[in-house]
Amino acid sequence: LQFLYFIGLKKMAISGTVVKWVTGKGFGFVKEKEGEQEYHVSSENLVGGSRLQEGGEVQFDEETSAPKTKREKEHAEAGKKRGTNVSGAGVIASTQGSLIGTVCEWCPAKNYGFILGTDGSKTYVHVSAFDGARLQPGKAVTYDMEDVAHKSGRQVAVNVAGSAVQARGAVRGIVKSWLQGKGYGFAEDGSGAEVFVHSSAINNGWLMQGKEIFYDLEQRADADAEGGKFSAVNVTGQAVRDHDGGSKGVKGGG
Repeated sequence: LQFLYFIGLKKMAISGTVVKWVTGKGFGFVKEKEGEQEYHVSSENLVGGSRLQEGGEVQFDEETSAPKTKREKEHAEAGKKRGTNVSGAGVIASTQGSLIGTVCEWCPAKNYGFILGTDGSKTYVHVSAFDGARLQPGKAVTYDMEDVAHKSGRQVAVNVAGSAVQARGAVRGIVKSWLQGKGYGFAEDGSGAEVFVHSSAINNGWLMQGKEIFYDLEQRADADAEGGKFSAVNVTGQAVRDHDGGSKGVKGGG
């Protein structure tokens, strides 16, 4: 009976309807069925898909951690909560695209790039269009094209897959500091654990303080050094800037 009692206390998933999905940006809004509350949802919080169908029905949990990104904070100030573990008919499953192309440019600081199609045309692609952290220029992908809502004639790549897709790090964190003259800094994950980040982990670029990154952990040779026992590798995300301080893309050769 005690076991059943605790099951009864478990919070049930929220049911809602997708009211908007911003193609090419990787986020949208879901309105709960029992009320007027709207929830901000990003592509990384979707289960079994990479985008949402407007008008589709979904089930989700409320994200209770503090907002980290600038967009999340702006939406929180506007009265919107955040949704996570989003599933249901409104989630569009990731499938292999019918077109073939080559990644000709990728901008790690902005999380977008361009695919060169077999017909010579260039198509915009956002990180939300594939299951990974970035695309490697010069590598092949398959993809589909989708019209951008309210922008006549503009299309973006969706359902992107292939050898160009590089996996996202398992840990999500926020850059706490960056020492430009020394080429390293520190990030902190959701539990408050600090990790050392060297410029060599981001192609000799640098990180913007307060912005989000994803990374994997690698044990450091000097466990007593400043920043703890681990360093970050496979670092990607909004905080990454190139060595010139800008957001220029990485282009493929030939």
